[in-house]
Amino acid sequence: MPRSPIAEFIARLECAQTAEEKHDAFMAEAIETGGFYAIPREQAAPASYMVEIHLHGIFGYGRSEAEAQRSWARTAQRHLETLETQDRAA
Repeated sequence: MPRSPIAEFIARLECAQTAEEKHDAFMAEAIETGGFYAIPREQAAPASYMVEIHLHGIFGYGRSEAEAQRSWARTAQRHLETLETQDRAA
């Protein structure tokens, strides 16, 4: 059975070592899939904004880019685990 686009992207993220590589991976995925990756401009006060990520129907957010990336990855992983559980039950 072929892997889902979400699983493929998570596998690529696991290869990203630096914050810049993770940023580039998320940005490329958003561009290639019509997703949303919003990082407010730097002049905004840090406490006044949230970073938002919406890829493959999964939403993640946080007070920093790294926090939003972790939020998205956790939610994506839970989504995949739920799908696997449903497949085994079927």
